[in-house]
Parts: sequence; structure tokens; C-alpha cells
Amino acid sequence: MFVGSSVPALIAIALSLAAVALSILSVVLCSRRARTMLIKAGSSAKRSQRRRVKRYVLVKVVCFDADAESFVKELTRSVYRALGPVLSARCGLALAAFRNDLGRAILRVSGEADCVRYVLAALSTLHILFDARCIAIPLRVSGCLTRLRKALRVYRAG
Repeated sequence: MFVGSSVPALIAIALSLAAVALSILSVVLCSRRARTMLIKAGSSAKRSQRRRVKRYVLVKVVCFDADAESFVKELTRSVYRALGPVLSARCGLALAAFRNDLGRAILRVSGEADCVRYVLAALSTLHILFDARCIAIPLRVSGCLTRLRKALRVYRAG
């Protein structure tokens, strides 16, 4: 076939031809996939747009030998670290209200609908991940801030 060629040179040529064939195949498959995605996106434009939602999470903070106020100030930063860079970019988190005497806080979660699930999972595992002396227990999730503010108030009989 090739006069004066060694076996390693023939293997290198065969591998380079196989790599070129695989790259051409991947380009063809990606172009087909992109074409079908464009057809699907054109037919259902409303489905392709994701709606951003706001939800409010009522959290009870229980601390062991630590200050609850400093924990709540660091809470959003800790949740962002637990979520990671990709989910932190998709999900917004802010402290809406905090009552130190009750040890309860309201967090505002904005983003896609899945963000609430991710934030609840991060809150549940926060004390394990960062070896914190406080535990954040999610109590309620609501789309209306006034309902959770009513839950923050304590009415005593008598």
C-alpha cells in the first residue's frame, strides 16, 4: 500500500481518518437536532419561554450555642454556595423579613418554578454541608408575602 511506511505511521493515519469521520458524523447529527429543535420552538413559542415566578419561604431558625441574627445574615450566601454556580445564576434569593424573638425569617425565591425545590433542598442540607451550629427549617411556601407575614405574628389569648 504505502511503500516505506512503518506500522505506527499507518496506525496514526487510520486514527486521524476515524477522527475526521466521527467529527463529520457529529456535525450532521447536531444539524439534524438543531433543525428539529427550531421546528418545535416555532410551533410552540409560549412553551419555549420560561416564566419567572416569585415564591416566599417561611423558615424557622434553631441555633445551638450561636447567634441566630448572624446566621440569618449569612443564610442567603450559604444557600448560594450550596446551590452552586449554575443554579445560583438561575435562582434569585433574598431575605424579606426576620423576627429575632421568634427565630423566623421569610426568604424570597425568584426564578424558574424549580428554584423553590432547589432552595428547599439546600436549606434542608445546609447544616450538614457547612457544619453550622444553626438549623434552618422550612415551614411554609407561599406566593403571597402577606400570608407569611401573618404567620410571623403571634396572637396571644387573654
